[in-house]
Amino acid sequence: MLTPVNREQRIAFALENLMTSREEWEATIWTDEKVFVSSVDRQPHVWRQRDQRLHPNHVPLHRSGRISWGWISGTAIGELVDIPTRMNSAEYIRILEDVFLPSVRAIYPVEDMPVIRLVQDNSGVHTSCETQAWFRNHPEIQLINWPARSPHLNLIENVLAQMVRRWESRRKGTVAALVNHAREIWEKLRPDYLPNLIDSIPNRLNQVIDRVRILDGLLMRCFRA
Repeated sequence: MLTPVNREQRIAFALENLMTSREEWEATIWTDEKVFVSSVDRQPHVWRQRDQRLHPNHVPLHRSGRISWGWISGTAIGELVDIPTRMNSAEYIRILEDVFLPSVRAIYPVEDMPVIRLVQDNSGVHTSCETQAWFRNHPEIQLINWPARSPHLNLIENVLAQMVRRWESRRKGTVAALVNHAREIWEKLRPDYLPNLIDSIPNRLNQVIDRVRILDGLLMRCFRA
């Protein structure tokens, strides 16, 4: 459930970015982690505390589970990385150093993208002192001030959802098979639909604004009653 602070952050973000150009969004790097599990029939329901979604304890024991991290832009499907250990700040920094920067620069050289606009959520791994210190040492990366509890605004969520729709549970008997299956699906993703995702951003932002206005209107009517 959104708190009043969450709502304020979301509306501020939406208003601030309504005038962001399509070209800027196209050149933005969208990132996220995903736990892939070897499900048998249906999606499991997992109860967990905030910032604990990537902890191995929250993958059901009767299933194989593996964390992957990936990035996309408005024009490219980037890298998908298997994370064999628990995701922590040190592991995330390693991914940023060894995978993120080299793979982004392979597609977008410095002369084409002098500043990397980066979207990441507000998980504890991303906002830790160690991770933030790493970002301070890389001024070429501009962190987007992302509102909490706003996965629907992160375009990579659409890509990960497409992977889930293509997931074939019965093909994965081992963790290695699960990892290979995730990579196979990722590598078959086509960037053709990325422009449509970019085009959807103004509508997503306007939806945030409209929902807040509707809620404010309901609250006003309640107070007047």
